[in-house]
Amino acid sequence: MRGAIAVNPKSVSDPVIRVAGLTTRFGTASIHEGLDLEVWRGEILGLVGGSGTGKTVLLRQMMLLQAPTAGRIEILGMDATTLDRHSLRRFRRRMGVLFQHGALFTGLTVRQNISMVIREHARLDLGLCNAIAELKIALSGLPASAAEKYPDALSGGMIKRAALARALALDPELLFLDEPTSGLDPVSTNAFDELIVKLRDLLGLTVIMITHDPESLRRATDRIAFLANRRVWALGSMPQLMASEEPLTRAYFQGAQLAQPEG
Repeated sequence: MRGAIAVNPKSVSDPVIRVAGLTTRFGTASIHEGLDLEVWRGEILGLVGGSGTGKTVLLRQMMLLQAPTAGRIEILGMDATTLDRHSLRRFRRRMGVLFQHGALFTGLTVRQNISMVIREHARLDLGLCNAIAELKIALSGLPASAAEKYPDALSGGMIKRAALARALALDPELLFLDEPTSGLDPVSTNAFDELIVKLRDLLGLTVIMITHDPESLRRATDRIAFLANRRVWALGSMPQLMASEEPLTRAYFQGAQLAQPEG
């Protein structure tokens, strides 16, 4: 992995995601070529890189929503590239996802958005589903009164928290976050970052998130995977990557590019 920085892992013997030799092509366009990455149990891993480096594609592949052209993705000890449709559905229950704009159903209340996910995957009565939904709402830091609100009555920060509550609905082991603090003010961003770290510690989550916010990277991540030239170009903590002398890594982490939305 050219340009990579050596890191002393917290749990290198226990990767929950192992990506090996990943290749992704769309027609003649090559997005990933021989990409390798391991995500360790219990860490918060940031995915960063310039526009077009395949961050969202890689996240979707690890979420089992998109198949690579070639290579292997092993998740929680299973080769995810060989699972059939039924197995994929069951396997996705072990993952929670917060999409960039929340993706809440506008015609449902916050409680209904969450309880719907629970009812879809578990044979529980509505009352129990609602009770679990209210627990997830509390975990996300929302007031109890938010349960009856519709998404259009929520602030940007509350939408993110409601979407997070839904992502936690099935008690996932893996949590995927796509630009979780985009559009939030600095105070709300800081509070959300602190919440993610707290939930990671409380629930034993492994978190993978795309973000362009350097402060979020400093506050919340244990390691950062920097994507460039169709692979993971550098891997390490924020201080390590900031101190890198490798030209491409230094240009990204010390330049203005990091502070710009990435598309």
